[in-house]
Amino acid sequence: MTVTNVQDDDARNVFAVLVLPKGSTSVTAPKGCTKGITVFCKLGTMSPGTSRTVSISAVPTISGWGQATAGVRMTTPDGYFTNNAVGNSIWINP
Repeated sequence: MTVTNVQDDDARNVFAVLVLPKGSTSVTAPKGCTKGITVFCKLGTMSPGTSRTVSISAVPTISGWGQATAGVRMTTPDGYFTNNAVGNSIWINP
């Protein structure tokens, strides 16, 4: 997932957050990330207009529709918080 600071100010204490689909196990995540059904990756401070990409691999353990949700958490006030998360449904066939 890619996190972009579209604000006019620095975003401080930024974390990328990924909730894996039910029945998945986290396989790989970059250094600085906690692994589990919810993966938190510390991105630190992001200047306006900057982007950071985090790649996470997961292995599904059950078949069916799965929902993965990605989002961002930070300590900086955000006037447009509605663009801080996105979900995607995918068909899983392990």
